Amino acid sequence: VSASLTSVSLSSNRLCGVWYEGGSKTQGTYDATGINAIADSLRVNASLTSVDVGFNKIGKEAALELISIFKQKEMVFVGLGECNLGPEGAAAVAEYVRGSASLTTIMLSSNRLSNMFLGNRLGDEGVAAICNAVKENMQTKLATLDISCNGVGTAGAESVANMLLVNASLTKLNVKYNSLGTEGEAAIKEAVSGKEGFKLDL
Repeated sequence: VSASLTSVSLSSNRLCGVWYEGGSKTQGTYDATGINAIADSLRVNASLTSVDVGFNKIGKEAALELISIFKQKEMVFVGLGECNLGPEGAAAVAEYVRGSASLTTIMLSSNRLSNMFLGNRLGDEGVAAICNAVKENMQTKLATLDISCNGVGTAGAESVANMLLVNASLTKLNVKYNSLGTEGEAAIKEAVSGKEGFKLDL
């Protein structure tokens, strides 16, 4: 990776040799060579501030390793869609988000944050941890958050709404393909009702 490179977008490139076909059927054989090479490059490249490795089925272990590297850098954009993060991974993301003063966009769609769907499955517990981290970071610059397709229910929607009520940096939120319920959706809509130009994907 070039020492002057600032952005790498490798979403949906079968980096680890596996992919979904026919709904939830997994094809191929997992090989960490590609994602390990990216991690190694991140460790030595001081200029990279934008990395998207989403929808490559890199797995939780690789995603957690990347997050540990991101903590040492001033990342602006992070894409970790469909990495099988689960609640444990959500906790790591929350810790990272809580301490970042540079991150403006994080994409966490389909990450098994609960046990309901394929993807990242963050669920109510995982999303609550991330939302609380955003609330607690007084220096956050986070403007875009994607937590779509993560098994988020009404309780998670309340966490999202509570975050939106106190956060001034977010301008775009994607919570589509969850199970927010009528009350959850209403709470989120109410929380952003006074935010001019806010982009809500519900």
